Amino acid sequence: MNEMVAPDNDEQPLLPEAHSGEGVFDAQMALPLPAAELGAPFQHVVKRDGRTERFDRRKIADTIFKASRAAGVDDRGQAEGLASAVTIFLTKIHGGNPPTVDQIHDSVERVLLTMGHIPAALAYVRYRDRRARIRRLRDGDLGAMMGELEEARREGGPGPLDRALLQVRTSGDRIASWDRGRIVDALALETGMNRDMAELVAAEVESQITSAGIQTLTSSLVREMVGARLIEHGLIGERDRHRRLGVPLYDTARIVRGFASETVGGDPDATDRALARALKKEYALAEVFSPAVADAHLSGAIHLHDAECVDRLHSADHSLEYLMHYGVQRPDGSVFAGPPAYPDTLLAQWTRFDAQLDAYFSARVGWRAFNVFAAPFVDGRPDDEVAQLAQMTAYEAAYRAATRSNPAPETEIEICWTVPQALRGVDAMGPGGEAAARNWGAFAHDAQRIAWALVETLCDGEGEGLLFPEPAVSIPIDTRFFGASGSGDFLRHAARLACVRGRFDFVLDRSPEVPDTGPSWRARRVVAQRVSLNLPRAAARIADEQALFAELDRLINLAATAHLEKRDFIEELLLRGNAGPLRLLAAEHDGLAYVAAEDALFEIAVDGLWECAGLLTEDDNARVETAQRIVERLHYACRETSRQRRIRLSLTANTAPATARRFAALDHAACPRAAAMAHADAATQAAEYTPGAALPGVLWNAFERVRAEGLVHVWLDGGAVSVLPLPGTGASERTVAEFVAKAFNETNCRGLRFVTD
Repeated sequence: MNEMVAPDNDEQPLLPEAHSGEGVFDAQMALPLPAAELGAPFQHVVKRDGRTERFDRRKIADTIFKASRAAGVDDRGQAEGLASAVTIFLTKIHGGNPPTVDQIHDSVERVLLTMGHIPAALAYVRYRDRRARIRRLRDGDLGAMMGELEEARREGGPGPLDRALLQVRTSGDRIASWDRGRIVDALALETGMNRDMAELVAAEVESQITSAGIQTLTSSLVREMVGARLIEHGLIGERDRHRRLGVPLYDTARIVRGFASETVGGDPDATDRALARALKKEYALAEVFSPAVADAHLSGAIHLHDAECVDRLHSADHSLEYLMHYGVQRPDGSVFAGPPAYPDTLLAQWTRFDAQLDAYFSARVGWRAFNVFAAPFVDGRPDDEVAQLAQMTAYEAAYRAATRSNPAPETEIEICWTVPQALRGVDAMGPGGEAAARNWGAFAHDAQRIAWALVETLCDGEGEGLLFPEPAVSIPIDTRFFGASGSGDFLRHAARLACVRGRFDFVLDRSPEVPDTGPSWRARRVVAQRVSLNLPRAAARIADEQALFAELDRLINLAATAHLEKRDFIEELLLRGNAGPLRLLAAEHDGLAYVAAEDALFEIAVDGLWECAGLLTEDDNARVETAQRIVERLHYACRETSRQRRIRLSLTANTAPATARRFAALDHAACPRAAAMAHADAATQAAEYTPGAALPGVLWNAFERVRAEGLVHVWLDGGAVSVLPLPGTGASERTVAEFVAKAFNETNCRGLRFVTD
């Protein structure tokens, strides 16, 4: 039976009241010391390993009840009374001294026998003996193991098993005759179990099958039966390593029939992906991440973004220069097409490479300085060819987004009006893989022609109702932007697009630019994983700000643990090189891998910051100051944890509303105080927290809000953006352009995104 100790809580042990008279069961028990005083009740027991833990009478009652039921008596009240008798007997024998586990077992046997419960006593003795032998098995007692195996064979059931008649439907799509040895082989291979112990488990499963009279089995059922035996023997770790992953039949039916949310309106390829991702997510939570991390994700303390894509990276910024150097590769790493020589060839190869990268990233495939790297292909070409390149770029991205199965990473292009300082002095690559004999800065005018044409194409298309689901667009605004020729006109041109199209960011970059330290064809800002923190729950379970800081430190360490586990997994995949699933990213050119594991970033994202601060103070101004202190603390905690645990952590803000909704939904039951801070989504009426680091003060105008959020953005490493609504009609591009310039010059806001109502 289980060792009789109390659960880890503050409940008092269930003991009889101490008194000086006879015990309530003394008249029924012909036991030693029948007239002894009932001493002080004991409250602890001594386990076999010497530890002392609290006593719980209910565990004695549970074990007696099981033994009695095995003997044909199903009486819970009787078991409770007998457990009380055992407790009184132990108290008289040992006084206030804690008994050992074996002394408790001896007392149970003696009370059952003395009070006339002979069948229950015999069942209890057999059960106790079996548990003792199991302990010896786990300690490697070969003699006990062989004896147990022989007993299992003798207790094989009502008759011999006809292996020719018993059929098993295997996971390899075939029907095979029963072979107990396959269980032994599987246990030895998958769990590292001693083969003799594996033989014992297999024999017990075979005995159970014989007793049940089963004629047709599935491999899933066999695994479940083996798992049950492993649990009975206390081999929990072995059971976890042996268990089978899968999607319940009910869920599978909904996915395949298109009733599940992820496959509504989808095709068979979408159901393939949904089932595969469900399986991968289960694998990730069971195998890649530790139980503490998996439990924190499932309970909603943290969120592991895209856990169903555990074998992918989160996002990265790529360069057209990779194609200009190496062309398009086949899956095995061989060259499919050499470097492009013409604009349409460049576009075709970009579309192909972007599609290939979809398989390696879960959130975003970004293309940095897209127009700058494309500039050599339009050098000396007329404006109509530049416009054609821009149109083909927009329509190809939109077509891919509309036709591929979702979910898929978003394609984003960065459109630069000025050539990034990191590229200005770097030698450019021209068509056909030939050196351009100029640096990238010399192509500034051609880059601006492409930038203007791309924005115009998207503006005209959106204005005519041709909604472009992709590409997403970001336009960097830096300290050199406003001094560049034509920047004012381009800003108003881009503001016009912001007025008619969502998913468009102005990135306000005030940091000093540094030269590129490596080949510009390699991926930049490679993010391996993002973990979001449920800040409202953290604040709801503490008393003050200092206690919150301690809880935030704990969450940062938990997120870092998740990142270290993901890093180990990704490094293992990358080390397999061309033979592994990440072969495109692991491919080496000139001795350098396209993506190096040591360069990867691991993001920790804040979520629900506004509600978190609101749990500490209600005044909007004080709330901003509190939010600023919270993110400042997270910033320094990330920096210190990065140093201590030797991992590149990056603090950012979550921008996915789905995560904020998930946190609020889970907190509805787990943490009502936090959930009370949630608000209803205007479209769905679902409860949600304010995503990321947004601070939607009810009395602020748009600029005050951007200024307030900028005070938080300074502590974030990247990804922060202020989302501002625009009226559906009548929005002025001049007003938007002036707002962007003012935000850059007068706030610390890192990014602006304008959305229409």
